[in-house]
Amino acid sequence: MPITTELRALARLLLRGEWDRESMQQRVQSQLGKCPRAFTSAITKVLRQHPPGSRPTLEAVTAILSVDAPLRKALARQRPGLYERLHSESVPESRWRWPVHRLESAGEVADWLELEPNELLWLADPGGWLRRGGSQALRHYRWQWIPKRTGGHRLLEAPKARLAGIQRRILDGILKSIPVHESAHGFVVGRNTLSHVEPHTGKATVLRLDLADFFPSISRARVDATFRHAGYPVAVARLLACLCTTSTPSRILAGCPAGASNRIRELYRIPHLPQGSPASPALANLAAFRLDCRLRGYAEAAGVVYTRYADDLLISGGPELRRAADALLTRIGAIVIEEGFEVNWRKVRVQTKSVSQRAVGLVLNEKPAIPREQYDQLKAILHNIGRHGSASQNRDGHADFEAHLLGRIAHIAHIQPARGARLKALLEGIPSERWEGGPAAVRSSSGASSPPVPGS
Repeated sequence: MPITTELRALARLLLRGEWDRESMQQRVQSQLGKCPRAFTSAITKVLRQHPPGSRPTLEAVTAILSVDAPLRKALARQRPGLYERLHSESVPESRWRWPVHRLESAGEVADWLELEPNELLWLADPGGWLRRGGSQALRHYRWQWIPKRTGGHRLLEAPKARLAGIQRRILDGILKSIPVHESAHGFVVGRNTLSHVEPHTGKATVLRLDLADFFPSISRARVDATFRHAGYPVAVARLLACLCTTSTPSRILAGCPAGASNRIRELYRIPHLPQGSPASPALANLAAFRLDCRLRGYAEAAGVVYTRYADDLLISGGPELRRAADALLTRIGAIVIEEGFEVNWRKVRVQTKSVSQRAVGLVLNEKPAIPREQYDQLKAILHNIGRHGSASQNRDGHADFEAHLLGRIAHIAHIQPARGARLKALLEGIPSERWEGGPAAVRSSSGASSPPVPGS
């Protein structure tokens, strides 16, 4: 007799709580009185394809279990009454895997965000009406094409104040409570560019890869799945996803600078994560969780180290990594594509110790360091301000040039405290009359400055 019903009941039991080996085994044991070896082996096979932190569908888990011959034999031996024991509701189902703000309906979403129901629908725009026919006054974003330092353009999509405030509430009340993969270092409290590059410092070979169009590659469907995985009902997850994503109006795409590919236009046309939203970095890290799981696992199997800072991927190892680089990059590229992203192959770098190994603006050969030319340039700017005044050096027209310099110095001090202290002393030694507009108040609070986030 087929055991399809038992397989499906077991899959449902495995999905009915925390998604880790111990919790899953405990649920089986609580229902059957023990967790047979075949069940333990099946759990291992399921977790191998869907690691902790992911959340597969019932059909996906059932499919894995159905091809496990030892499990099928064990299920057959457990009959009769197995289905009833597996299907028992004595184990309470817990949808809420993390301490997020719980919302059960669209009405609760509106109340939490302090919106009227019609306001919520207008801001979420689930039907995409504003993209097709709304005026700029009704739309919730401002758009600007920004040239990249390495060529090409990216689209900055900045939400207006009302929507930005709602996205910050979603970030604080929901997204900050959901853990990201330990290999992710960008936009994570307690992690930064330094923690991203330290595991790769002093390595014989460093591979640097860049994910093309990172934010627009993350679709609304993937954001929706993130909220559903956190425990939200389908309707609530859909609303939250709509509040955090957008689709770019045709008028903006028509103004795309020359040379933009059809892929770029298509990514922006469909609902996606906007680069400029306060919630987008956290959602991007969560959307890339499976990518991090797979690349970390592949790196460990290959005996190398993997970390990610936003769209910047680093893999490092010994001299043998240089010889295996082509095969490894091919496999990484396949994994990246399978997870819905794409490698920017023009920016891939295979760096040995014979060259200056660089990533996220830092040199990695011996210890994390600021490039010498960057330090010398800033030092020269400070000297010239002391001689000729700030107006002669503020070539980019910064509204508060001293604050801009303080931020750059703080970034250097974060990586190399001694060099940062020397630059700070130079800045503090500049006479107040050399600053355009008179003395600046920010100098007294320079110690509170924080390093800027490098661009992707």
